[in-house]
Amino acid sequence: IGAGAVTAMLQHWVDAGVIFGVVLINAVIGFMQEGKAEDALRAIRRMLSPKAMVLRAGQRVTLPAEELVPGDLVLLQSGDKVPADLRLLRVKSLQVQEAVLTGESDFTRVMPRNGTGFSIMNILITKTTILPRSVID
Repeated sequence: IGAGAVTAMLQHWVDAGVIFGVVLINAVIGFMQEGKAEDALRAIRRMLSPKAMVLRAGQRVTLPAEELVPGDLVLLQSGDKVPADLRLLRVKSLQVQEAVLTGESDFTRVMPRNGTGFSIMNILITKTTILPRSVID
């Protein structure tokens, strides 16, 4: 805009008009691209927002992880991302990839069979992943 103002002060009207026109076109294109980028980010957030299958009032319900409340029974399957910090009630054989916590890409922990109680081994941490060879009762 400054270059256009200086050019206009020098009374180079055609050049000043071209400069202001280019600035205006650039602003319109930038505004449109920013709107598209925001729409794309919103769509990605919706796709990546964690969901949880819970047992509420005897019914299986899938809902956003933000809507989990204490006392919900979360049902997990192989390949699921853990939607919240959870205490395990029943487990057959469970392997969890905890790379998000440790930074080690191949780190897994094997959960005990029929793990119950308040042991640290019976807790799952948010965003860890249940590995495919896991069997959850």
